[in-house]
Amino acid sequence: MEHHFYLVLLLLGFSWCTFAQNITVMPGFAEECVWRNSSRSCLDPCSSYTVLDQPWRSTSYGSGSNCDSDKRGWYRFVGQGGERMPEACVPVSRCNTAAPLWLSGLHPGQNDVIVNRLACAHWSGNCCQWSTTVQVKACVGGYFVYKLEGTPVCYLSYCTDPNYIGSPCSQCDADEECQLVNGVWSCVCSHGVNTSDISSLEPQLECGANQIKVSLEKCVLNKLGFQDVVMYLNDDRCAGFEEQRNSTLISVVTPTQGGQCGTQLTKNDTHATYSNTLYLGNGTIIRDDEVKINFQCSYPLDMEISLATAIRPIVSSINIHVGGTGLFTVKMALYESPNYTSPYEGPMAVLSTDARLYVGVMVTSGDLSRFVLLLDSCYATPTQNSTGPPKYFIIQNSFTWPRCSGGGSRRAAAAEPGYVLHLGPIVQRGSEAEAEAEASSAHASLGAWTTALVTVALAFSLHEFA
Repeated sequence: MEHHFYLVLLLLGFSWCTFAQNITVMPGFAEECVWRNSSRSCLDPCSSYTVLDQPWRSTSYGSGSNCDSDKRGWYRFVGQGGERMPEACVPVSRCNTAAPLWLSGLHPGQNDVIVNRLACAHWSGNCCQWSTTVQVKACVGGYFVYKLEGTPVCYLSYCTDPNYIGSPCSQCDADEECQLVNGVWSCVCSHGVNTSDISSLEPQLECGANQIKVSLEKCVLNKLGFQDVVMYLNDDRCAGFEEQRNSTLISVVTPTQGGQCGTQLTKNDTHATYSNTLYLGNGTIIRDDEVKINFQCSYPLDMEISLATAIRPIVSSINIHVGGTGLFTVKMALYESPNYTSPYEGPMAVLSTDARLYVGVMVTSGDLSRFVLLLDSCYATPTQNSTGPPKYFIIQNSFTWPRCSGGGSRRAAAAEPGYVLHLGPIVQRGSEAEAEAEASSAHASLGAWTTALVTVALAFSLHEFA
């Protein structure tokens, strides 16, 4: 009855069966299955083994009296003595024994395959004086496990090769694992990457101040059948590239600017939104067959971002160096309202006589952890000559005009020499009105004005905290 049962197993494709031990090795799963009381129990030897970490198993170790007659079952060699058996005859009196055991044959060249090999013991000039069967399996993670059957006699020990220590793979990414493919250990996409539906793609979107980046995990794309990934934006000159982080990513970048890489810019009263489309293909650029992923980044409008989203803002900037502390960029711009999110655009600002000018000042680069920007003076002139008279001061000697108490910076140290920003022209649209000047704690605003041509000048300095 048992004889017919094992014939059925062979017809189903199982590699071999050991009648005495009732054990079946299944190559499709590379598990060892044991029959007990008409029920089968299967274990993967890569996750069920005993560790042998004795450094004296190394082929470089001398003689000794160890005998491995009691080593029966699945084992993994680890440690400085080596992590796999040698594939060549080992001289006698090595590996802390008299007759060292080595593997006669190559290790398996694929994962998830259990192979039979002969372990030979060298003695009396014969590299295989004694022998015993060993089963070997290559495991995901870069190591081998061996099923040992003791030793035919004593004193024999299973040796390790000290040339094989540690993982045979270079540093694998988080979504990769060390696998044996065609006899070579390499980092390949992990079996744990479970993706079967293109709709489950989860792009990584980074909305930066200067650029927008969209990334997809390469392993996920490979699992979906994209082996030769082609990725680009509305403007196909903005193409994908490979980069390494915790995993291998395919990324594409567009500047945070409308019109670049086909990016569209839309604005409302509170936000600027940049939108584009990512096209994903496999080896060729055929838009009809591609996956299309729409993405967008929204930025709340503030004084600086509103300048970046304007087509032609009226802005003045200057780069300054403060001895040994780096480069600072200071900008001044004209805004239409006190929320400082709508800069004037074009070659000049045209206003009616009762309109107010809102002047925003900002530091857009530089280390402000040690420095504070101090507005020394702010004035307007009736011509484009910002240095000539008359000058209408809004801020003078770091105080608003008319002067108010409590001005200045109590935390500032000695000031560096001042710098000047010029902004204009500002053209009057209406008729004569009374001039006045006002200022707030953060931004200066010119009141109603009477001239046909105005230039605004701002003098400032950087102060290091005491």
